[in-house]
Amino acid sequence: MQLKASTDYALRAVIYLAMQDHVISSKKIADELSIPRDYLIQLSQNLRNAGIIEAKAGKTGGYLLAKPASSITAYDIIKAIDDPVIQTKDVVIHDADASSQDAQANNQVIYGIHKALELMSHGMDAYLDSVTVETLVKCAQDSEHAEDYLAQLLSGDGASKMADATTKERIRHSAGGVIQAPDSVTVIPVEPYAAPAVASASDIPQVESKTPTADIDWKIPHAEE
Repeated sequence: MQLKASTDYALRAVIYLAMQDHVISSKKIADELSIPRDYLIQLSQNLRNAGIIEAKAGKTGGYLLAKPASSITAYDIIKAIDDPVIQTKDVVIHDADASSQDAQANNQVIYGIHKALELMSHGMDAYLDSVTVETLVKCAQDSEHAEDYLAQLLSGDGASKMADATTKERIRHSAGGVIQAPDSVTVIPVEPYAAPAVASASDIPQVESKTPTADIDWKIPHAEE
């Protein structure tokens, strides 16, 4: 997967700041990470608006993380830059004549392809939302075991959290206006059901219990023929 330059630069800058314990100037970040300084300042504004980094003014000013690296995810950074990794368009289902089976089948095929791509997008979003900057720092500092750190997110609790995140993302996306699959509804005629009238007290016979240890009145409703 190849990221756009804006996403690449933003990820580099945030990971670099997470590896520091003090304010870093924009010049130093730009020089160390080979990022055009003007471009870095523009991206930093987006990251500040998202609450990911803070800016300190003054001669010794610069940037630092606004919150712990463990609470910032790769998805947060991508979203702040407004640069989704995978973006799908809403499916358009064309009205088909009820007698045209080919047209209906074609609509279902188009919808199925769209849903497959949409689920892939949600899965990617969920995975990126499980990758914290703290994990990326570990990968950067111990590149030999980077694959192990990221693979852990795909098993055990990590996979469970990703599944939950995928479900939440699908619900959020659906609420935002994704067109759902056209339902095929079969109407089954049902005869109206007339509820039986409630029996009066005079219609309920009294039956003496044959149980020797108790005297129990059993009330049996009169059955309608």
